[in-house]
Amino acid sequence: MAAVVAVQSVTKRFPGIAAVDGVSLDIEDGQFVTLLGPSGCGKTTLLRLIAGFERPDEGRVLFGEADVTDVAPHERDVHTVFQQYALFPHLSVADNVAFGLRRGRVRRSRDEIARLVREALELVRLTGFEDRMPAQLSGGQQQRVAIARAVAPGPRILLLDEPLGALDRKLREAMQLELKQLQRRLGISFVFVTHDQDEALAMSDVVVVMKDGRIEQMGTPSEIYEHPRTRFIAEFVGVTNVIEGSVESIDGSTASVRTPAGLVPLSARANGGPALATGDRVTVAVRPEKIRFADLDGAGVIAGRVEDARYLGDVTHWRVRLVDGSAWTVFAQNDGTPEALAPGTEVGLVWDTGHGVRLEP
Repeated sequence: MAAVVAVQSVTKRFPGIAAVDGVSLDIEDGQFVTLLGPSGCGKTTLLRLIAGFERPDEGRVLFGEADVTDVAPHERDVHTVFQQYALFPHLSVADNVAFGLRRGRVRRSRDEIARLVREALELVRLTGFEDRMPAQLSGGQQQRVAIARAVAPGPRILLLDEPLGALDRKLREAMQLELKQLQRRLGISFVFVTHDQDEALAMSDVVVVMKDGRIEQMGTPSEIYEHPRTRFIAEFVGVTNVIEGSVESIDGSTASVRTPAGLVPLSARANGGPALATGDRVTVAVRPEKIRFADLDGAGVIAGRVEDARYLGDVTHWRVRLVDGSAWTVFAQNDGTPEALAPGTEVGLVWDTGHGVRLEP
């Protein structure tokens, strides 16, 4: 079965830069796909290429089997929700939702439009708000009206360009859950753009991490977080600690890596790469929550000194200065028996062999 959207070797150039550089991406029917990356990575340009607001300089965009590269946005089976909701302030909620239905390429009766408006507002839980004006709504309610307007015509794909960016933290988290539930109820493909890593991990079936106009890595949220391929991915998605060294010995499935801070364990086939050999140079990443405090004289322990602790309620974030001068972060769950580690305390850090990730050069 053909992907609902297929981006094939697409390049889009602006003066002095390739905003999207040879990107290929398949989006399956019913998937929630997030384009994630820092500002200027090309994620919004890629979304606009799918929507039809930009035309590629090279490559093609297909919806199913149909080549839509030269098809105007209003003729594509897709709708877009932007960060600025662009509601008409002089129209009621119902009229805002009905606007596209009345002016779309499909002619609909008044009764059909009323039914589609009612169903769209039910989907976003705004039944009873039909007669309100946008100024009478909260930010989250305005966003839901914009989504209702986009889904009312029944598009096969919904594109969302940082639609939660203007919301406060608690409302943003609530809307993340609502958007994911809405996508499941609709059963259509969502393509969501954000620079917020937590947002991408919480909502997506597939995360596409972009850098400099290219796809750096794509996979499920757990694949992206637990098995980053590059240092950029490891440091951009979440918090990580990175150390370099060389393989000193291999014992079965475990490699011992000599680093400036001490000898650390690593799976001999870490991150699905080729098997390690003695003498190989490697870069190892370890997530803060995978690290435990341990006795300094234990096996596979690296030494450090506590510099600071940030108590955040459910967890404490420790900052530990290693003997090589690098600063590492350790997350410890607060279980009612907080660690009594004052600044200056010497500590050992240890993690399970499988929790070290080998990064590509």
